Order: sequence, then structure tokens, then C-alpha cells
Amino acid sequence: MLPTSQFKLTEGTPNTYKTSEASTRYFCGNCGANLYDIFDLGGNSMTVVTLPTLDDGHGLKPSYSMMVKYKPEWLEITDGLPQFDEYPPMSA
Repeated sequence: MLPTSQFKLTEGTPNTYKTSEASTRYFCGNCGANLYDIFDLGGNSMTVVTLPTLDDGHGLKPSYSMMVKYKPEWLEITDGLPQFDEYPPMSA
């Protein structure tokens, strides 16, 4: 997740789907793959890029878990990283 002002799409024009009042999903018009989502969080726009869309995302490691209040009861997060019920603060 990064501020939308720091995100740049380098190729193509994805299709969009408004998933909620605060969220828009961007996806490939050919195969339907989710590319990224943009969230308007109280005036702060954040972009979440899906890992498979990156040319080389293998060296990236998570720094937190978000939306944990929606996880299934059987899922236990044990990585020791910060957890947020919904979205992390802009500085996370």
C-alpha cells in the first residue's frame, strides 16, 4: 500500500469497477486479473498493488496485515507483524 500520488501505471489502460464508496478496483480488460485498488480513506488516497502484477516482486516482504477483522475465525496470523482491523494509518 502506498499513497496514490506515488503510484505510476507504466503501460495500458485498465478497466475499473467501483467496489464501494471508498474503493475502485482496476483490472485487466483481457483476462480480468485484478491489478490494483485505489482507496479514498478520508481524503487520503492509497493504492494497493497486487503482487503478481509486479515485474519483480519476489524480494518484497509484508510489513503489516490489514483487514484482519474480516479474516475467517480459523485463520491465525502468527508472523508478529502489526495488524490492523481495516486500513493502516498513512504512515504504516
